[in-house]
Amino acid sequence: MAGPGTTGLAESGRVSSQVPGGVVSFTLMSSGPAALTGPRAAELRAMLAAIGVEDGDVPALAELRAKIFDLWQGYLKPQAEQAGVPGPIVAFLARRMLGNDPHALVQMAWHLLTAPDRTAELSRLDWIPMLVVYGENDNSWSPGAQEAMAGRLGARRVCIPAAAHSPAVEAPAATATALTRFWDEAEAARAA
Repeated sequence: MAGPGTTGLAESGRVSSQVPGGVVSFTLMSSGPAALTGPRAAELRAMLAAIGVEDGDVPALAELRAKIFDLWQGYLKPQAEQAGVPGPIVAFLARRMLGNDPHALVQMAWHLLTAPDRTAELSRLDWIPMLVVYGENDNSWSPGAQEAMAGRLGARRVCIPAAAHSPAVEAPAATATALTRFWDEAEAARAA
């Protein structure tokens, strides 16, 4: 399973000719076919600039960690709280962001801004059942882009009502049902 924010297709495309025989299915959740565009890409570029990452130059680890902390405290946490994100989810987001390796966060950001579209390559894996899951209000990759990607892949598509970019958090029961149903069907088909 790939997503959210992993541009799973770009990574998966690299290994499409080397898919292990044990792969039963492939799921993309809240992930577009290529790099972010539009407002989310602009926001990510601004965040990289705010932590001192520009033109390939990355601050030393301690400085980078401090700047990420400042970005969380001064911008991202207040933004989440103002949007009405529940306290436990804000705490989870803080642990996730601040607990990650700062250089890994920078690499992921660069990848999100530069990932090529490898949907055609991945679509050649047509013997693997595929699922594309996303929130109806996804604000990273548009629902239309994810629906089109699912069509190009020949994948099953599930749009989760009342969810944005993190349906597992925003609509956990509906997301768990969609994932479990698809995975159970893929395993049963493989066993048949």
